[in-house]
Formats: sequence, structure tokens, C-alpha cells
Amino acid sequence: MRIKKLADGKLAYFWEPPHWARPPATRGGRVCPVVATPLGQHLVKAIEAAEQLNEALDGWRTAQPSAGPATGSVAWLFRWYRSQRKFTKNTPKTQADYQKIMEAVADVPMKRGVFGQRTAGKVGPETADKLYEIFSARGPRQALYMV
Repeated sequence: MRIKKLADGKLAYFWEPPHWARPPATRGGRVCPVVATPLGQHLVKAIEAAEQLNEALDGWRTAQPSAGPATGSVAWLFRWYRSQRKFTKNTPKTQADYQKIMEAVADVPMKRGVFGQRTAGKVGPETADKLYEIFSARGPRQALYMV
């Protein structure tokens, strides 16, 4: 974790993996699951998030599966959504269909790693348009669901 002084003079915290672990670094055929992440301005929350990222990095480094995706990532958001009533009230078939769609979106290869590793809050309209193009081969309706 490192501290950076922002333009307004406030301090912000950031986590960066070591150079040898930056995507597309692989070990055992797996891409490093963590990427550089802003942790915010609240020190306690930043430390908690940094500890989770460190655990995920250690799990990847030692070829142990991590406890889960990095907090705030697209994969983390999908996992959170699957625990919500809005998802669990659906029929098992609908849940399975949504799960397949979420997995397909999270597994889209990017320049570094996969889409599921991206910070969800930084996904904008341009990225959504690119995802739509990628999935448009499945048809416009399916591509719209994916986005």
C-alpha cells in the first residue's frame, strides 16, 4: 500500500502488486488475480482492502485458490449480486442462465487479465460498448443482456 497526496492536498491510499506479479503474469496457468487498485482516503478501510488484496496475491503466488475476487472488482460485484434477494428469488433455471452470463462477461480477456478483475466503479460507457460488440455475435438481445 502506498500513500499519495492528491491535488486538493488530501491523502489517498493505493495498492499495487509487485512488478513480477503485474498482469499478465501467470503462475500455474492462472493469471494474477489482483491489479493496482485505489483504496480511497479512509485509512482503516484502505488497510482492510489491502489485506484482502495481499491474501489474494499470496494465494495466487503459492498456487492456493484465493478466498474470492478482489473487493470492488466486477467479479466481486457479480458474487455480491448472486447473494441478493433480487437474484435468489428467481427460478433455478433463471439463476443458472444469469450465472452463465456473468461468468462469460467476467471471463472476457483484456489486455491485462480478464474483465472480472476490473474495478466495477471504473467501467464506463466505452467499455460497455466494447462488450456489446464482443457479444453481438450471439445476437443483439443476448449482447444487451451481457452488457
